[in-house]
Amino acid sequence: MTIFLPGKLANYANGRVHWRTEAAYRKRWRTAVVLVARGQGWPTLPPRAPKHVRLNAQTFNLFDDDGLRNACKPIVDGLVDAGVLHSDGPSAGHLVTYGQRIDRKARGVHITITPRTTP
Repeated sequence: MTIFLPGKLANYANGRVHWRTEAAYRKRWRTAVVLVARGQGWPTLPPRAPKHVRLNAQTFNLFDDDGLRNACKPIVDGLVDAGVLHSDGPSAGHLVTYGQRIDRKARGVHITITPRTTP
């Protein structure tokens, strides 16, 4: 299943913004993921079943690898909040991959979740 969440991604890892700005950003994405996941009927697989989560971002400019992961962290946290994933830790058995491309008119993230076939 694939869904698209519109929105602007940001990397706040450098700590140059007020903590409330970063907290509001994270809450916005987490809430959006929960609402869409529940509205779309996710989860279709049990939360503990190994999954491959693909996050493909459409951004204004490209992030570096760790910047993209940091910008998408609240999306993964939202999947845990929604019960799609039971955990986002390394021992959970889920694979999360990231991709990006520039699309300045339709920014957001495509989230694709499939069963993970190989551990």
